Amino acid sequence: MADNFENVPESIQGPATRAVVPTLSDTVDLPNVTKGIHCNTAGALIGILAGDDTQQTFTLVAGAFYPYRFKRIFATGTAASVIAFV
Repeated sequence: MADNFENVPESIQGPATRAVVPTLSDTVDLPNVTKGIHCNTAGALIGILAGDDTQQTFTLVAGAFYPYRFKRIFATGTAASVIAFV
């Protein structure tokens, strides 16, 4: 299939090209910092943002996209289910 944008460099503001279900862990960072997340099931998400070292609680609404750049999403305390764009 032709991709008219294959020679355009990826940027944080551009559309995502990969989506994964992140592996939640209380001790291990994600393999890649997220570009953003899409929430499938509403609830709390406990995570550490890319430029921070402190865990924070985020309350997410189902069906919403969040431009958060997480380096870790905790298993303990996270009730939301998300898809990460990397």
